[in-house]
Amino acid sequence: MNILLINGNITRCAKSGYGLTPAPAGLTSLAGVLRRRGHDVRIRQAFSHVLPQEEDLPLLRRELGELLGEFYPDVIGISCRNIWAARRPSNPLRLIEYYSAFYDARLVRMFRTLCSSPIVMGGTAFSIEPALYLKSAKPDFGIIGEAEESLPALVDALQAGKELPAIDGLITESAADAWHAIQPARVQDLAAVGVGACDLVNNFRDCYYEGGGFVPIQTKRGCPMDCIYCTAARLEGKCYRFRLINDVIAEMLAYRDTRGVRHFFFVDSTFNHPIDHALEVCDAILQARLQIEWIAEVTPVAISDALAAAMKRSGCIGLTLTPDSCSNRVLKSYGKNMDTKQVAEAIAVLRRHKIPFDTCLIVGGPGETRETLVESMDFCGKHLANDVVRFYDGMIVTSCSKSYDLARSEGVINATKPYADLVLDNDFRAVKSYDYFFPHLKQPRKQLMDWIGGVCTGPRWLLAGRDYVPDPQSGELTLRPEIQIAEGSRPWWKGLRRTNERRTIGV
Repeated sequence: MNILLINGNITRCAKSGYGLTPAPAGLTSLAGVLRRRGHDVRIRQAFSHVLPQEEDLPLLRRELGELLGEFYPDVIGISCRNIWAARRPSNPLRLIEYYSAFYDARLVRMFRTLCSSPIVMGGTAFSIEPALYLKSAKPDFGIIGEAEESLPALVDALQAGKELPAIDGLITESAADAWHAIQPARVQDLAAVGVGACDLVNNFRDCYYEGGGFVPIQTKRGCPMDCIYCTAARLEGKCYRFRLINDVIAEMLAYRDTRGVRHFFFVDSTFNHPIDHALEVCDAILQARLQIEWIAEVTPVAISDALAAAMKRSGCIGLTLTPDSCSNRVLKSYGKNMDTKQVAEAIAVLRRHKIPFDTCLIVGGPGETRETLVESMDFCGKHLANDVVRFYDGMIVTSCSKSYDLARSEGVINATKPYADLVLDNDFRAVKSYDYFFPHLKQPRKQLMDWIGGVCTGPRWLLAGRDYVPDPQSGELTLRPEIQIAEGSRPWWKGLRRTNERRTIGV
C-alpha cells in the first residue's frame, strides 16, 4: 500500500529559542518498519497549516495538492508532537487556537477535500490528549502510544477489507471520552523497530539541519523516575526498553553518510540513566569512529567523572540539566529523588570536563513558595550565575500525570468535564487551572511575574513568561529583540546573549 506520513510540527521563526523544527524521529522509525513489510512510504513536512492567514487554506491546498499529484496514498498518518501551539492565535478569544490540534485539524480538513484515504493520527501530543484531536480534527483513527506494531496491523486490516481486529492503542472518535481506559501501545522488543528510514525524510538538511539543527536519535524508551508532571511513565512504561546498540550506530551512520550530517540529539527522556547504558553508547560511537558531535538531556543524579569523560571523548558538545528546582523542598514535592547537593556535584563534574550545559527549572509548581523560589535563585546565583538557565513559569498539568491527581486533591482543578470539552467549550477559566502556578498565593499572575522577574536577574537567565513574545511575521513565540542567538549556534543556547540589559516584564 502507499502510505503517506506527515510531520505537522513546524518552527518557522529562526529565533524561537527552542531550536529548529525537530526532525520526525517517530515517523522515521515507523517508516522503516512499514517499508520492511513491503509498503511504499513517503514522509513529508507540512508548512502552511500554521500560518495565520490559512483559515481558508489557500497555501495548504496548493502544498498538499502538489504532493498528492506525485503520490496518492492509501493511508495517511499525521504525527502530532506538541500539545501547545506556542504561537499567537488569530483570535485570542478562541481557546482551541492555542493548541496544535487546531492547526493539525487543518491538515485533516484539507486531505478530506483532496482524497478519500483513511487518516490516522498519533504521536506524543495525540497520546496525551487524544480526545482533543479526535473531537476537533476528526481523523478516522488514532493510535495512543507507539505505532510501529499497531499501524502496520491497522494497514493490513484495511488492505484486507476485513473487520478490524483488536489493535493496541487504536481509538476512534466514538471512544474519545473513554480514552483513559485504553492502554498505550508499546513495542516490547525494540529490536523489531530496527533502523529508521532516514532516506525517506524529504529535504532533510533544509528543513531540520542547516542553521543549527540536530538529527534526533533514540537509544531507549521508558522511564523509572517519578517526576510528577511527566507523561513518560504512562506512554512508555516505568521499565527501560533498550534498542540494539548496533541499530543505533547504524542509524547514525546512515544519516551521516546519506545526509552529510554530523550533529545528533539523543532524545531519550534522560540519556545518562542508567549510567552503564550511556557508557555503552559512548563507547560504541568511539569504536565506530563516527566523528560526530551530539547533545542530550540528562538528570543530575547519574553524572560521574567516568561518564563525563566518555561523553566528552565521544563528541558531546552540550547537555541540558533537568533538576526542575534548586530547592530541596520542591525537589521532593516534584518527585525528583535528588537533592541540591547532587545538583551542585553534577554541575562541578561538567565544569571539570568542560562540557557546556544549560539548566531547566519549573517555577511555581506544587510545593513552591516564595521562600523556596528564593532558595532556587540563590542556588543559581552561586552555581549558575553566568550560565543559561531557563525558568518556566508554571507546571502544565495533564490528566495522565501524577500532578493531575495532586491538583485535584488540593482543589486547584475541580472541573466536572473532560479537558478536551473544556477547551472546545472555550472555558478559559477552567483550563487555566491546569497551569499550576502558585495557586495558593491568590495573587494576579502579573504581580507574581513582576516579583519573579525582579529576582531572575542572571545575564543569561530566561524567564519564559517574560522573555518569549510573538514573532511579528509568523506569530510564533520567539525571544525578545534584545536577546540574540548567534547564527548557526549548536546547541542554540550556546550563542545566547543580551544586547540590552533593560528588560520589560510582560508583553
